[in-house]
Amino acid sequence: MQLVLLHVVIACGILLLGTGTAAQECASRANYTVRTQDELNTLTRNCTEIVGELGLVDWSGSLTLPNITRVGTITLYSGDVSSVDLPELEYFGGNLLLTDQPSLSKVILPKLEYIEGLYLDLVGDSPELYFPRLTNASSIHLRGNFSTQSFDSLRVVEKLLDICNGFSCSFYSRMDTSTSMSLSFPALERVGGFKVGGNVTTLSTPEVTTITCNNDECDWAALHLKLYGSSPIAVDFPKLSAMEGNFYIRGDIDSISLPALRDYTHEFIAVPYEPLNITLPVETGHKFLFSGNVSEINLPNLKSFSRIHVNSDLKIDCDEFWDDIKRTSGPLNESNRTEYFQCSVGMSVTYSGVLRVGSAVAVALLGMVVVGLV
Repeated sequence: MQLVLLHVVIACGILLLGTGTAAQECASRANYTVRTQDELNTLTRNCTEIVGELGLVDWSGSLTLPNITRVGTITLYSGDVSSVDLPELEYFGGNLLLTDQPSLSKVILPKLEYIEGLYLDLVGDSPELYFPRLTNASSIHLRGNFSTQSFDSLRVVEKLLDICNGFSCSFYSRMDTSTSMSLSFPALERVGGFKVGGNVTTLSTPEVTTITCNNDECDWAALHLKLYGSSPIAVDFPKLSAMEGNFYIRGDIDSISLPALRDYTHEFIAVPYEPLNITLPVETGHKFLFSGNVSEINLPNLKSFSRIHVNSDLKIDCDEFWDDIKRTSGPLNESNRTEYFQCSVGMSVTYSGVLRVGSAVAVALLGMVVVGLV
């Protein structure tokens, strides 16, 4: 009786493998090379997992994997991919690198939960990205003329989350974008580095608690925002309490809110293009640079710092600001005050109509100031 039952179990297992309904590797070898969608369909007809690399050679047109739930990595060696549709993929163990594809306009991964690295440059006026279940990633780099990006389930990005809606995301120039971008990260809690640039209308990060710029992909700023829009936007990180790395923000900013950030031992640089009242609850700080259209600065809890540099285009009472700092920080040496506190009013070296028209002189001066604070 036991022998008969064993035969039944074996028969059922063979049936499952034959129909492709159970998890099954595509073949005995790990890596595959295909040139057409027909070749790919033949390879994956009765399997759900590619453990190694799927290499694309001389590829043309769309790419789809209707059955695959897990893949090691996909590498495009040559060709031009117009769209990517991976309807069943849940786990991507390597990188999806599509950064020089003149026709790429759509990447759809509705069930993806983890990817090691996502590197995409998308073309067209309204490129389409869809990752509703993506929870964890090592790195995400997105370039394109996006209108809306929502990562509803994304909780952790270990290295760098970098999004720019434009094709020219250089440091000083404006983005060449025809659409505005709304960004929402409702579940994001921890990220290695957070970088956003372009024509941004909204930025929502309600759950971010930690930004740790301690990896090889993170640049000199842990939180790096370059925001350009038809109207200023609010920058609000209500739960951010731990940040390792510099804070740099510039552009059309309506407000900056960091209510949970109390101890911050790196550089804080803010360059608003519109009049901005900056209030920070930080108690322990390092170096602060406020430049551009800064209308008022309040550091009501600041007890210790290394240096504060203010160069505003607007009228600020520098003496009153100094008195406020002394009230919270305790006795400060007036004789060497300029070594750790500088405040001036007038044309700043960062914007106020100069940088917006691309003044090389202003750019050079800003570089001198920033380097001087390092």
